[in-house]
Amino acid sequence: MQRGDLAVPVGLVNLGSTCYANAVLQTLYAIPPFRQALYAARPPLSQDPVVAQLRELFACMEWGRRDPLDPGPLVAALQLDHAVQQDGQEFMKLFLGLLEARFQAQNPLDALLRHLFRGESGYETRCCRCGRASASSGRREGYYELAVPVSGFQTLPESLTSLLAPETLSGSNSLACEYCGTKTEAERQLRLASTPPLLCISLQRFVFDYRKMDRVKINEALACPLTLDFASILSPDQGAAVAHVNHSMFSSQYPAGSSAWWRFDDTAVSALASGPRASSDHGSALALQAANAKLPPEVAAGSIASCTAYQLLYRREDAVLPSVALSEAAEAW
Repeated sequence: MQRGDLAVPVGLVNLGSTCYANAVLQTLYAIPPFRQALYAARPPLSQDPVVAQLRELFACMEWGRRDPLDPGPLVAALQLDHAVQQDGQEFMKLFLGLLEARFQAQNPLDALLRHLFRGESGYETRCCRCGRASASSGRREGYYELAVPVSGFQTLPESLTSLLAPETLSGSNSLACEYCGTKTEAERQLRLASTPPLLCISLQRFVFDYRKMDRVKINEALACPLTLDFASILSPDQGAAVAHVNHSMFSSQYPAGSSAWWRFDDTAVSALASGPRASSDHGSALALQAANAKLPPEVAAGSIASCTAYQLLYRREDAVLPSVALSEAAEAW
């Protein structure tokens, strides 16, 4: 079999309106420990229709011919409608949740997705009268992504700062403080208890317009840094808490252990020789020039401004990703 240049990624066929699924599959394929875990799956996990089709697709992407591949069998196993365009961000979240449930059938894969993608967060609600946090403030929940607003922000750190900033609860939204015994004004704040090795950030480019009674797309430019420093984003107490659990520096995730950037457009895959900044996929040149002109030179130099990007994946710089030896994976298959 003539496989061609294995360093060149393989494209995926768009079956009608499945480009959102192709984008998610290419993202997950670019994470070596995720691929290796699929190859190492044993029965009954390996016989699950979704897992079986996903690992066969990934194996063909990694070792097969360089021709575009048909993801149809996997799409069928997932029972996706070819003709319906779905939200890529929502699909990523649901797909990871489905795989986590499937992986529970086999150790040590049951903890893999949680280790790679899952962080913990919780809301703290603090009474402005007595200064005490509500009893429910200590509750933590897992998250697979951070969904941040786009409209009104120039940079991703600004948007993240807004997401993690305290909001005032007053009037009908006042807190029924269990310590004061009455409804009082309070502050509510999202707090990150931990950040995962691979941090997925969703940019909220679709909002509901109540005047039009429809969803509208926000095409504003947002500057996304290649290195994301959470220490400069979190408040001092949050920063100390997160830094105590794990490092706060994140870098953009490159595909499959390479420092190259690639453009994936379903079946068409091309290298971005000049890097992602030179790509025309980020919106009009005039809009991007105007956006960069508003930024300090050092910020613009270390960021990619985009009017179209909606999902980002960062790797924590201190993260040690688990691995499965190729021989073990092949043997298990």
